[in-house]
Amino acid sequence: MKLHAFLATAAELPRALRDGIDGFAGALLSGADPANLSSLFELVTRGALPTDEALADIDQPVAAGGPDGPWAYAVPAPVTAALAAASGFELDGWAREWAGPESSPGNPSSEIVRALGALAAKATPDQTLYILLDAPAGAKDLPPPRAGAGAKDLP
Repeated sequence: MKLHAFLATAAELPRALRDGIDGFAGALLSGADPANLSSLFELVTRGALPTDEALADIDQPVAAGGPDGPWAYAVPAPVTAALAAASGFELDGWAREWAGPESSPGNPSSEIVRALGALAAKATPDQTLYILLDAPAGAKDLPPPRAGAGAKDLP
């Protein structure tokens, strides 16, 4: 399973799912998964978006490339706004807190938080920060995201 963060407009999203995100501003989120991203989202919104609500948001794809993915999830607007407005000092603080006191050297939390912050800061008003979940074609044991009412397969 791979998670990528990327910026796209609603009109560009079908192309990103169909052709991949090369050419889009984006970053690989090595070491991240939807559950731990939801705890980061709660942290950056200072609890305004609780982890369970953030997980529900990130567990509901806004679009899918097909039944086997990839799946796109919109980062909630309050999270994007907080990341975009954060200073480098704040981003580093969130990364340390998110990693926890038991984190080991080489923990990717700082890279992930900085990448999300940089993307959020670059977003134009017509762009959304998305998380793309992609699983290798042979990963049949990977549970797909729960399909929400707003999820739809794109051509």
